Parts: sequence; structure tokens; C-alpha cells
Amino acid sequence: MYLHQQKTKMCHCVQSCWLVIRTLAGFALYIADFVTDVILAAEYYRNGDYYWFGLTLGFALVPQVIVNIMLAYLDGCKWYYLLPLGVPAKYFQVLYTFIYDEHQPRYTMVARQTKGQENQAPVARAVNHLLPLARLVGTLLESLPEICLQIYVLLRTGELDSLEIQPLKVVTMTVSFLASLYSIIEWETHFPNVTCQDKQMATMCLWVLSGWLVFRTLLGFALYIADFVTDVILAVEYAINNHYYWFGLTLGFALGPQLIINIVLAYLDHGCKWYYLLGVPAKYFQVLYAFFRGKDNPEDVLEAREKDDHEDQKPVARAVNHLLPLARLVGTLLESLPEICLQIYVLILTGGLSSLEIPPLKAVTMALSFLASLYSIIEWETHFPKVVAWVWGPLVFVWKVIDLPARILALCLFASIYKYWVFVVVGLHWLVMAVVENMFCRYLCDGNAWVESGADVISKSNCCVKFMFNAFVVAPVDVFTWVTFGSRLRCEVQPIVNSLLMLVTNIVMVSVWYSMKGNGSWYDEPALGVVIGGSIASFLLQGLYWLCYSPRCRCSPLEDVYV
Repeated sequence: MYLHQQKTKMCHCVQSCWLVIRTLAGFALYIADFVTDVILAAEYYRNGDYYWFGLTLGFALVPQVIVNIMLAYLDGCKWYYLLPLGVPAKYFQVLYTFIYDEHQPRYTMVARQTKGQENQAPVARAVNHLLPLARLVGTLLESLPEICLQIYVLLRTGELDSLEIQPLKVVTMTVSFLASLYSIIEWETHFPNVTCQDKQMATMCLWVLSGWLVFRTLLGFALYIADFVTDVILAVEYAINNHYYWFGLTLGFALGPQLIINIVLAYLDHGCKWYYLLGVPAKYFQVLYAFFRGKDNPEDVLEAREKDDHEDQKPVARAVNHLLPLARLVGTLLESLPEICLQIYVLILTGGLSSLEIPPLKAVTMALSFLASLYSIIEWETHFPKVVAWVWGPLVFVWKVIDLPARILALCLFASIYKYWVFVVVGLHWLVMAVVENMFCRYLCDGNAWVESGADVISKSNCCVKFMFNAFVVAPVDVFTWVTFGSRLRCEVQPIVNSLLMLVTNIVMVSVWYSMKGNGSWYDEPALGVVIGGSIASFLLQGLYWLCYSPRCRCSPLEDVYV
């Protein structure tokens, strides 16, 4: 069965990484939830609101006492349960053994499925049973009453009516809600044998996967339309206000990439059809129509993704599995990321960023563009056959949330000082990567690509098309971020060159801006930190990504020799 095959072929290293990340996320949310509650209680005390102080602090501390009594009973009465510091102490124990390799995470995963909780090693028992229970009880008894209390305070004080809500309260309630949500999900999925091994469960999982495929297609279509429409509306807004320069650039960044991607789709979809004036939405309508009319079963689309070459797949399956992810990736990155850069540049020039007077339309446009870019990258990186989406999706998400803001800010800040030189930087980056991509491309020299040729829609094209694809599709995307294309060799050159270019240009651009800028603003130091710190972190994450994704690594999600 499709899902069962995915799970059984997943390598132990990826599972171990996911377990460590999940443990770190749980620990971080636990600490953030408790600390923000205590800080808010201290704020009430400083302001003389002793009643709210007592309730806030009580809701934070009492559940911890309950949880530590429970852990002391289940785990034996240890000194740290008396303080009470049971939950953080158990987290530190677990992380210490993981980091120093005293207990391999994969053994914890195996113990979860094969052993009763009393027969597991202490670390495995803590991860699989004690910590999920402690987080569930502690978080729900602390966070949900805390949210209720703070909303009640907002109602009593009139802050909710005037929307003058203190940022600390917003952060506290948000963290409490996220911690509650996470603890429930962690608890509901911690039970052993929550798998699709029997026929009935496998059928249910297949229905879930089919529903997820339809939902994902709808979400992709909605983000595509919303991203494009808000860009056009913003361009019209500029024209109404007689800002014709910004109008032209905004509209150009919205329409130019659509032209490129429709040319690509017209070539890949075996002929120039009339609707390639509206290629992406037309393909989405075809797919959704086929799903809702029952002409194509989502199960068959999922099965084709794993078994068939793209040329052997039915039109709907080929569109969902290959054409639309490529169209969204290229169209979104070449539209949305330049659009975000332009709008931030406009805000810097007009002083809107300094005063934080950002028009709602611009804020919505930039937010949608960023979400659309993030979604298209994750969709692309997880669309390849044999890739475990639920494992690699979150990892790519973390990397790109750091990588994209650093690159965008570096370009915007540098452009605010040297308006035209930024095009020189972008042009040189594109030229270098166009040369590198074609020199080390699988299409034009010997070698195996990152993905099977059956999943690569360009693999059987002629050399001219391959050269054009690398120069005008792959290289422009490289200017903004790194993604996995089928033309990539199993070669260190492309990722190393691109990551070094990104790191050096980002740091140089932001350093030049910081030294040459005029009057200071509130965002100077934060922006400098985001660009430099984010660029270094992105460089390290890209190295980790390449090492883990490379087929030579045991933790690669790509299994066979030809990937």
C-alpha cells in the first residue's frame, strides 16, 4: 500500500532527526508558555493589579505542581520533582542523551512500537509516554485557563473594545494557544501502532491522503489567485495615486513571470493551447473539475506519482504531480519575491517603514506573496517520488523561513542606498549561476541528477531547451533561493557556489547599507542582525540540507542509485 511503503522505506536517520526536532519544539513551547505567563504576572504586580497577578501566577504554578506529583508517582520520587522542575529536568535528560549519543533516537521509535512502556529504557519511556502526558495535562490546565483569564481581563478593562491590547498579552495568549494545540497533537499521535497496517486502516489512510491532495490543490490555487490579484490591485492603487513608476514595476513583476511560466507550460504540455494565455489557472480548473466530477481518482494520482514516469501518467496526474508544482515554483518565486523586495523598498523610501505606517493593502500583498513563495517551495521539494513529505516539509519550512527574509532584506536595504547597483548584483549572480548550472548540468554532461529522469519533465528535451531552462528558469530562481531541480548533478559545485554567493552578497550589501545610511531608524540593528545571522544560518542549513539530501547519505529520502 502506498502509505505503508512510504513509512517502511523511510530511513532511520530522518526519523531520528524528526524526533529530536519534535522534542526541541516541545521543550521550547513549554518554556515559552510558562515564562510568558510569569512575565505577564510580574507586569500585573508592577501595575498594582494584584488580583490579576495572583490568578495569572496561580494558573501558571498550580498545574506544574499537579504534573510533578503525577511524574513522581510514575517515575519514582526524585529530587527535581520536589522543586518542582520535573518536566524541564526530563527534557534536559532526554536531549543530553540524544546529543551525546548515549541513547540513539531511532531506538526510541522502535521501542514505541515493540515494547510496553514499563519495559522501555528510561529515555524511551520519557519520550514516548511521560513527556507527552506531562505536556498534555500541564499545558491544558495552565494555558487554556490562562487564555480565558486574559480575554476576561481585556473585556473588563475595555482593551478589547478599543483594540489597544498590550503586545505582551498577545504574545502570551498566542504562545499558550500554540502550546495547547501542540500538546494535544503530540498526545493523540504518541500511541503505539498508529499506522495503516491493516486493510481497514489502510483504506482510511488512502481516503485521508486523497482528501489531502484535493485540499492541497485547492490551497495552491487559492494562494496563486490571491497572490496575483493583490499584486494587480496594488498596481492599480499606485496608478490611481499617480505613482506610475511603482505602478509599472508592480504590474511588470506580476505579469512578467506569468509569461515565462506559460511559455514553459506550452512547451511541456505537448503543444500551444489557447488557454496558455491563462495557463496556471486553466490547469487548476481542469484538475479540480476532474476530481469533483470523478473523472480522475486522487488515489490514482498518488499511485502514479510513485510508479509511473511523467510521460506515462494521465494528463491530470501529470499536471498535479509535475506541471503545477513547477509552474507554481517558478511563477511564484519570480513574481512574489521581487514584489516583496519592491514594496519594502517603497516603504523605506517613503518612510512608511520607519513610522510603521504601512497601508493594509501593502501588508496583505507582502504577506500573501511570502506565504505563496514558502508554500510553492515546500510543495516543490516534497513533490518528487520517494520523498517523505511530512518529514522533509517541516525541515524545508524552517530553512526557508530563515533564508528568504535574509535575502529579501539584503536586496531592499542595499537598493535604498544604491538603486541601480542592486540590478548589477542580481545580474552578476544570475550570470554566474547560469554558467555554473550549464557547466555542471546533467543534461549537458555525464552524471546522474538529484531526481529520477521519470520525474524530470525536461530530461528528454533537446540541448537548446535544456540550456534555456537552466539559464532562464533555474538560474533566476537561484538568485533568490536554492531549490532542487532535476538538472542538478550529484555534485557539490552548484550548492556551494550559490550558497557562497548568497552569503557574501548578503553580508556585503547589508554592510554597505549600514555604513552609508543617513539618519538612523528603529529597524537598523534588527535588520542588520536578521540579514547577517539569517545568511550564516541559511548557509549552514543549506550545507546540512545537501548532506542529508544527497543520495550518498543514509538519511537521504531518495532511495535508489538514480535519483
